[in-house]
Amino acid sequence: GYFQWLDTPNPYQLGYIIDGRIMVLINVGSNTHDWENLHLPDGSWKLIGSNQGFDHIQGIDDPHLAHLHGGRSHKIQLAGKQLRVWTQQ
Repeated sequence: GYFQWLDTPNPYQLGYIIDGRIMVLINVGSNTHDWENLHLPDGSWKLIGSNQGFDHIQGIDDPHLAHLHGGRSHKIQLAGKQLRVWTQQ
């Protein structure tokens, strides 16, 4: 489908991939939570949005999450009250 919901047992997390090209992860809880075995579609993924703002041209600077490689699983940790958005390049 157009939306792929990312399973999580944590009621404070929400994640989805739109059209296989945009991934959104949200942690609305107060504590840090992990996304385990998060599989991304093939390709290079650039972080374009966070709580600090959005920049779809240059991307968002983050030492661990700025660039992800698709076609494999990732473990992504988000602190409480955090949002991250990636786009496939």
